[in-house]
Amino acid sequence: MQTDLFQCLQYRFSSLKQFMLLLELRGYQCRERQGEIFIYKHGVKQGKIDSAVVMDHIRHAPVPSTGAAEIRDMILHEMEKYDPTLVVDEAYWKKGQKEFSSALTERMRQSYGLQIVFFAGKGHDRPYGSMIIDHLDRNVYKGSDVLSIGQLTGVERIQTTEQRERTVARGDGCCYRDWETDRKSTRLNSSHSAKS
Repeated sequence: MQTDLFQCLQYRFSSLKQFMLLLELRGYQCRERQGEIFIYKHGVKQGKIDSAVVMDHIRHAPVPSTGAAEIRDMILHEMEKYDPTLVVDEAYWKKGQKEFSSALTERMRQSYGLQIVFFAGKGHDRPYGSMIIDHLDRNVYKGSDVLSIGQLTGVERIQTTEQRERTVARGDGCCYRDWETDRKSTRLNSSHSAKS
């Protein structure tokens, strides 16, 4: 558990809930009580961490190298080719949990290291929110800071390529480039630096 805890603290996040989600994605359950986060696995307490330690990490985390606007542009670029319509993973559904995915979320995860996690309330089959985890740059974003839930799931209309190009030409948006190549070269450079 200490290794998982250490690895989660390598990410930049902005709330205790985001930190707990990182642990939950590694198979843990978290409960916050009286200024501490208790960590469980299979119903057995594995340990705890002081909430103040996590809050201190939030305050001192470095500014992310990839911003929400860049993530948004990557998603919109891929949305032209990959369907954002969500499906529910049946295995999770049977356990009473809802895990949503789409062709778009799979593409973002496999090609860009971006994991999109959706949240749905009990008794609801549509998500009300999302969180985006950039595993390459180790940043966690509130989904609505990147795209609304309607845009991310294809329910809400998004600008066409032509409309976005006009925005870029006016200087209001980020220039398009080969995002996949950029992120792969960043990943390659990071691994070379780590070896040196």
